[in-house]
Amino acid sequence: MKNILKLCGVSFLFLFLCFGYFNKSDTIRADSTAALTHSYVSVVQGEVFFAVGHFYENGADDMPGNYTSAFYYYEKGASAGNVRAMVHLATLCRQGHGVVRSYENAFKWYHKAAVAGSSEAMLYTGISYAEGKGVQQDERKAFQWYEKGALAGNVQAMNNLGVLYKTGKGVAQNYAMAFEWYHKAFRAGDHKAPARNIGVLYEGGLGVPQSYTKALDYYQQAGQAGDTDGIVNAARLYQYGHGAAKSCEKALQLYHQAADEGNDSAMNSLGVLYETGNCGVQQDYGEAHELYEQAAEKGNVSAITNLARLYDSGQGVTQDYVRARELYQQGAQAGSSSAMTSLGVLYEKGHGVVQNYGMAREWYEKATSAGNSDAMCRIAALYEHGYGVAEDKQKAQFWYEKTSVTCHAD
Repeated sequence: MKNILKLCGVSFLFLFLCFGYFNKSDTIRADSTAALTHSYVSVVQGEVFFAVGHFYENGADDMPGNYTSAFYYYEKGASAGNVRAMVHLATLCRQGHGVVRSYENAFKWYHKAAVAGSSEAMLYTGISYAEGKGVQQDERKAFQWYEKGALAGNVQAMNNLGVLYKTGKGVAQNYAMAFEWYHKAFRAGDHKAPARNIGVLYEGGLGVPQSYTKALDYYQQAGQAGDTDGIVNAARLYQYGHGAAKSCEKALQLYHQAADEGNDSAMNSLGVLYETGNCGVQQDYGEAHELYEQAAEKGNVSAITNLARLYDSGQGVTQDYVRARELYQQGAQAGSSSAMTSLGVLYEKGHGVVQNYGMAREWYEKATSAGNSDAMCRIAALYEHGYGVAEDKQKAQFWYEKTSVTCHAD
């Protein structure tokens, strides 16, 4: 009841102000301060509309949220120039809450609020450009808006700016600048993604002296703040004894912790341990299959490829080349060079598909573009034996020399 009274109070204030303004409109027009008065009332109206919209969006103990009503009042508040209403309106448009999802409308209001000075809107304007949602993808503009948001104090924008410096998207790659922005976000209080990202730089020696110890420290801080990817990275260092004494017990504990919290990378890593029987885990293909399935459902590309391999080999499941092909195809389309290579093998051997050396070579070539050594070996073998191509020992030798591994007959 108290929340309904609160809403009524806010609404009454809004009606009072509007009535007072319009009742005195003739006097205001005659006054030299009419424009200023009108502007002031618009500001008050915008704040009231935002307050009502915010109440409807969040609901209360005795009143459930109502996105449709929230959208209605946010739209009125945004039209009255209220920047917070613009941001919330844009978010509802982006999420499709209370209105049909529209990335275009979301971008329009985020951009308007960003121009008006909202650091949160600057962040999401950058995200819109980075994702190409509601506006043509433009990594350079994404960088520019992240930079504006970061300079305005938005912590997530600082982290995202660091990501672009690390990847070289929208700006020249600069690991030192990546570290600087990650660290600014970390110092500003975000110990999740920024801490993990700092750990990645220390682990790889990117822009900072390589240090597994510091990497582990930052991963653990990220994990303590609730970042499950940080937990997975810490588990991996414990698994291989980097930055701390090797401890399979600690690694498994952390993998299970992250997996229980829904982290698909942790599920996949546990699946690998059960499949291989490493790190003190009893080999169990059935458990590996279950974990890969769970991670694959979440879109984990490595898990999709690993799951395909089980169907391909018949380990832990009934051998099913058709299912393996479907999964390899899915993994290949997501960019997995391992899946591309395995898909090529199915075509080369005619497993689950009509044998087709041309398709096999096509998938091998795609995988080699991503640096897959196994695919290089297989292309070399095609040329050496003349499978689907004219026999060419010179080309075979070229590919054998290009690969970084020792090729074995299959």
